[in-house]
Amino acid sequence: AGTLYALGDVQGARMLMEDVLAVLSRTRSPDHPEVRIARANLALALKRLGEIDAARAVEEAVLEELTATLA
Repeated sequence: AGTLYALGDVQGARMLMEDVLAVLSRTRSPDHPEVRIARANLALALKRLGEIDAARAVEEAVLEELTATLA
């Protein structure tokens, strides 16, 4: 997904990021670092695509989970 993103195919990267997140969500716990990283990466793509509200929602959820875990 990172390569597609770097090449400017942000929509393609988003689709791949969503697929990766789906696989990770099925194979790892929701609080697994890889799941959180995948969600944060998806938020970056959403932001770049102009989906600011969706990006913010994902970022806030990740931050809330991290805060709860580290508290």
